[in-house]
Amino acid sequence: MSYKKLLVVLAFLCLPLPSLSKDLIPNNEIKPLENGELLKVGVMNGFNEIELDSLEEIFNKIGLDVEYVIFDEINSLKNNLNHKKVDLALYFKRTGTLDDKSLYSVPILKKSVAYWSISTSEVKKNGLWACVVGTIYCNILESENIQNFQKYISIDSAMKSVSSKEIDAVLASYVTLSKFLNNSDELSGNLQSPDWGGSVNLTLFSKKDNVRLTKIVDEVVGNLRSDREVSINDNNNYYYTLEVNNNKYKTRSDHVIKYSFDDDVFPLLFRNQSGNLTGYLYDILKLIESRTELEFKYIANDNGKSLVEMLTLGDINLIPFTLSTSDYFGLASSTNPVISFRYYALSLAKSVSITSVLEGVLLAQGKEKLGIKTQVFGESVLLFSNPKSILRALESGEIKKAYIREDLVDIIASSDATDDYIVDRKDYRSVDATMAVSNDNKLLLELLNSAFKTWDSNEINKIKNSYDPFNVVYGVDYKHFIRIIAILFILIAVAGVLIYLRQKNLNLQFIIKENDAKNFELEKNFLQCVITQFPSQVFIYDDTDTLLLSSCKEFQSGRCDSCLIRSTSDSNEFLQTKENRRDVLNNGNTINYTLDVNNCAMKMETVEYICMRIKANNKNYVLSIITDITEKKLQERELITAKGKAEKAISIRDKFLASMSHELRTPIAGMVGLLEMLSNRISDEESRVLLSNVSTSARQLNVLVNDILDFSKIDAGQLKLEPRECNILRETGEVVRLHLAAAREKGLTLKYNFSPTPINIISIDSLRYAQILNNLLSNAIKFTDKGSVLVDVSIDNDKIFISIADSGCGMSHDKQKIIFSPFVQADNSIARKYGGTGLGLTIVSELTSLMKGTLKVSSLEGVGTKVDLELSHEFVSYYGELLSGYYIHYKSNFEIISEWLSVWGCNENILNPINKVLISDMDNVSLSKEFDCTILLDSEKVAFKETIGTKTNLSIKPFFPDLLLDTILQVAKPNKEKIIQTKRSLSIPVLVAEDNPINQIVIINQLRNLGIEAELVTNGKEALDALMTKPNYYRLLITDCHMPIMDGFELVKNVREMTPDSHFLKIIGCTAEDSRVVHDTANLVGFDKVLYKPYGIEKLSRIINDLIPDDHWLDHVPESDVEQMRSLFISTMTDDLIELKKENRDNLKRIAHKIKGGASILGIESIVLLAQELEDGIHSPKNKVIPTLIEDLINDVNNHIYSAKHYIRGSK
Repeated sequence: MSYKKLLVVLAFLCLPLPSLSKDLIPNNEIKPLENGELLKVGVMNGFNEIELDSLEEIFNKIGLDVEYVIFDEINSLKNNLNHKKVDLALYFKRTGTLDDKSLYSVPILKKSVAYWSISTSEVKKNGLWACVVGTIYCNILESENIQNFQKYISIDSAMKSVSSKEIDAVLASYVTLSKFLNNSDELSGNLQSPDWGGSVNLTLFSKKDNVRLTKIVDEVVGNLRSDREVSINDNNNYYYTLEVNNNKYKTRSDHVIKYSFDDDVFPLLFRNQSGNLTGYLYDILKLIESRTELEFKYIANDNGKSLVEMLTLGDINLIPFTLSTSDYFGLASSTNPVISFRYYALSLAKSVSITSVLEGVLLAQGKEKLGIKTQVFGESVLLFSNPKSILRALESGEIKKAYIREDLVDIIASSDATDDYIVDRKDYRSVDATMAVSNDNKLLLELLNSAFKTWDSNEINKIKNSYDPFNVVYGVDYKHFIRIIAILFILIAVAGVLIYLRQKNLNLQFIIKENDAKNFELEKNFLQCVITQFPSQVFIYDDTDTLLLSSCKEFQSGRCDSCLIRSTSDSNEFLQTKENRRDVLNNGNTINYTLDVNNCAMKMETVEYICMRIKANNKNYVLSIITDITEKKLQERELITAKGKAEKAISIRDKFLASMSHELRTPIAGMVGLLEMLSNRISDEESRVLLSNVSTSARQLNVLVNDILDFSKIDAGQLKLEPRECNILRETGEVVRLHLAAAREKGLTLKYNFSPTPINIISIDSLRYAQILNNLLSNAIKFTDKGSVLVDVSIDNDKIFISIADSGCGMSHDKQKIIFSPFVQADNSIARKYGGTGLGLTIVSELTSLMKGTLKVSSLEGVGTKVDLELSHEFVSYYGELLSGYYIHYKSNFEIISEWLSVWGCNENILNPINKVLISDMDNVSLSKEFDCTILLDSEKVAFKETIGTKTNLSIKPFFPDLLLDTILQVAKPNKEKIIQTKRSLSIPVLVAEDNPINQIVIINQLRNLGIEAELVTNGKEALDALMTKPNYYRLLITDCHMPIMDGFELVKNVREMTPDSHFLKIIGCTAEDSRVVHDTANLVGFDKVLYKPYGIEKLSRIINDLIPDDHWLDHVPESDVEQMRSLFISTMTDDLIELKKENRDNLKRIAHKIKGGASILGIESIVLLAQELEDGIHSPKNKVIPTLIEDLINDVNNHIYSAKHYIRGSK
């Protein structure tokens, strides 16, 4: 085989659309090709990607014979090429795969791999695939590890399998699938290129050792690739062009094409009964979607813009229907025609006198909106939307000719009416429908045009005819006529049969009705028996309001013919009325109410009435039910009365408890006050013991009263928590220490352990916390005669955990069930033996629930009891490095102290400590002057803490961590806490109003001990008179809240209203009443503070100090001398401070003495004490504290200088 033959074949194959001629071959190469030699070309079986018939035709023109050798396997084809049994091999190779090194290959044509499926969604790899046997597409499926595929002998059989849904998709080239879909007029399905498909090259192979041949092949292929042009008239090239344009658009991200149109233009685009878009424009767009990568989205035109405006503004990308004659003023470009059709002129065959010059056109109404009539036929043409109407207009002479679409004209021409009409096929109007895109979207324009070229008229007509709006029928369809006659015959036959059956059925119906009547009577009797057994009175009415059935005995006996029960309260109100029943029957309402009646023969007094509509046998009835609820209502009224009595009893109980608590607290307050005063006057030990017992009894009595009052609050739901920040270590230690004496008195060992924790401050209702702990410890000690009581406390950031275990009498399981009941104790003998109200654990349980905690009691009779308590709290702060600046030397084996010191930030390796503290047990004590303080841990000490000089004895049985911390802090800051608080003498006028003689003695003596001489009155009226007699004289009023003639509340209200300057008068109320009752009333009338009895002198002193501030030293200077004394003080002290800041040791004692003398004259006690301390410390061996003493004195003097500068007489 010569190179010349190969050259010709290669030249042909390099042209996608053959336009091959001998001009492509050099002249000196032509002659040998005309010898009729045979060229063998090897191809794969099923190879139909090129038109072999066209190839034969080209070879004949150039005088070359070609023989195609068909191979089933690619390896067989390659072997024949290697052994030169074929001259050339032509087959597809996947892009990117390696060739046989012995073969020379030239890629001629690149094709995209695609698949077609009926489903519009993407087909996954695990679906069922198909390919044509012997093609590269089966190899692609294998290389992609797709195992579930079948091979078919042809593309036609593979496509049919997909259409019948036996296979999910068929894999082939984009061009092959497009051609098949076009030739088969298949409109459904989805044609797309998978991401993993890639492309294949149509490749020409020859032996690589033929050097001369390879050079000629390269030269010809290079020239052809640079010069070739695709003929637009060759149908094969339309599919290649579509593939190229589709691949270009595939690389873009904007595959969604937005379009808009009037969605009410039948048959182009409209909404069906379900509201979904349809029409043949919609189907055309769906067809484009199935053949390309495009996706169309409809955009409704709701803003009144024109389609051209929406297109130019970018709201849409496509106008799906326009006329080729439309003018877009250069703003848009039109595609090639999508649909083209003609309208031929139709006129009458007979010569008649026609005076009209008008013409008519048959158009669907929707097309009128598109401008077809105006742009194609003109304004004067008459529009007809029905074939019959336009023919009648032609026959009547209304129009001289009618333009009818070509397919309808053919129908008319082929009918029996052709003699009446003439079709002029030379007189026609053409309508070309196109689509429009914006000028800047040329790629979309090219893709649409290339898609249109692949369609044939069959596909378009198939879409168009499915929406044809016209139905033209001429003459009589014989088959249709026969069908009508047959139907009429069948109907007559059926009618005859029905008449016969009806006659036969009349007798049967008579018999059935007769039986129905008997059965109805039986059912009625049975139903009457059933409703008679009901406890209620039942009435059943039909739709004419006739009473059919009733269970009422009076009705059955004939004594009542209808129910006319009246209301007790209104004689004109009837229980049942015809109007009510009619409303129920017509509207389906249900009536239900209760009524007191007085004229019922059944002796009913209160009834419940229900009236409703029921349905039986397709007929409506009214059912009325009257139920006697006289006894039920009587019980309800009795319950309401009992409830009222119970609520009244509870109210009386609350008032009684409040009154009794007040009446009890008043003498208790007097008793406690007198005992407090008496304790300071008795010196002999025996009398002090007796007095202590009396005080203990008084306190116990007060606890019992408080328990009763707290229970009353809890029972009424009026007990409120008042959380506040507190030091939980100190709060717990103080409560436990209160019970240590009671435990020791009974010979019990009280063990206390608070697990070391960094938590310092928490937020909790400390009063209720202490109350719970007090009650539990009191019970544990009370019911334990020997052994011990163990208190174990731990805390985390959310909860406090308390365990109290005793070795007392314990309880059985049955008795544990009742311990939380009020006023109940586990054994009746307990109250006699131990005392108490039985409210302790009840209050603890209620308070625990109120504080969102849990309480668990475990007990064994004769062994002891353990109480586990959890209480919620809010974390506030940690200790931090509280003792980080102090050197603390610890010499003991008491491990818990070491743990607490670590928690508090103690560090023995500190270089420059502020103070040195030694903590040691009694056995390891070694007093040394190196330590500022020594704390001795004493296991035998009864007192909690005892300080002598720099030595402090601290009891560790039990060990209280808060006492240790307080002792260390007091030692560490001695200079801050050496100012001695002296008894304050208040020379202010105080008025006391108190009616109880004992309480008069108590309050007057308490005030006298505080240095106050008070004036006493016995009721509110006397107090008000005294205040009115001496206005602006008294600085403080202390009044009891309950007194005869005028009580404290009325007194304070009158004082605040009648004296305009009453805000200078401070008022303290004293009451033994419940705080929840007094608090709001006291604030409302104008009390400044309220003291709740019993109270001690310390509490009274604290409240007075809060309300009455200290006098300024300038208050004691005559008003005329205030300015002179102030100036002298400020200048003198300022000069002394200048000298003091120099820290000259020689002058330091003189200056301190001078400052002390001046402050002593003025009565400024704090300066006197600090100056004295500095004066004494100058010669002390601890000279290191002198800078601190100087700093404290300077700060205090500066504070008094500032106070003197801003002093105003009368201002507190």
